[in-house]
Amino acid sequence: MTDVIGLQEEISRNLNTQIEIENRGIDAFQVFTPFVLGDGDELKIILKRTGDTWRLTDEGHTLMYLSYQDIGLENNTRAEVMDRILKSHFMKDEDGRLVLDGIRTPQDIVDSIFTFSQGLLKIGDISMWKIERAKSKYTENFKSCITEGVKGRCVMFSYQSVEYDPGGMYPIDCCVRLRTGRPAYIFSATSTDKANWTAAAIYFFEKKQPYVPSCAVLQGKISGKPLLRLEDAADKVFQTPQNAAERLDTFLLKYENAA
Repeated sequence: MTDVIGLQEEISRNLNTQIEIENRGIDAFQVFTPFVLGDGDELKIILKRTGDTWRLTDEGHTLMYLSYQDIGLENNTRAEVMDRILKSHFMKDEDGRLVLDGIRTPQDIVDSIFTFSQGLLKIGDISMWKIERAKSKYTENFKSCITEGVKGRCVMFSYQSVEYDPGGMYPIDCCVRLRTGRPAYIFSATSTDKANWTAAAIYFFEKKQPYVPSCAVLQGKISGKPLLRLEDAADKVFQTPQNAAERLDTFLLKYENAA
């Protein structure tokens, strides 16, 4: 056991990062690494002796993490990716417990901890698929509804004001060219953080271009101070993209008729 504990310094040196090993019972140790899953949750890595060799196991933690993210592995694509990761990292799935067996020498332990950690991280990254799909769905829905709502006006998505924001610090989700030639800015608020950021962006452009109307389209659960802040900053807040599709033309006409 002392030899295993003594590996802590060697593992840290080989992986160029700080590793800690703590006793978790007879011939069992927990390995703490700085590697974390997408939400900041630490990897669970247990090193156990099995006869003349050692094994690494996550004790079911990684797949449980995916289940908490409402990610199942029944989908054929996910299952294929999972299988490729397991094979490329010499791992097995034993009823939900991910394991790496056949570790014999101290150097094997060093190499295996790195390989096992990377395998767990790649499997954990499957949870990001759902987030990316949600972002893609939000983007597609936003573009579709705005295109419908502008009624033929010129529209530019992912717009940057080179004149007033040359560094691109405040990208604009959509710039609509009014029939008078003036622009109008439309922002997509998909989260509380994006709502706060959108309010800051609107205030920024209000100082630079005081006569440019700005509106926001909600695409997430936003309430409290972030929503109040957004409503105070924007000339109009649409509650849903569908609401924007129906009422955006009326909003834009108001500024065209006032010109």
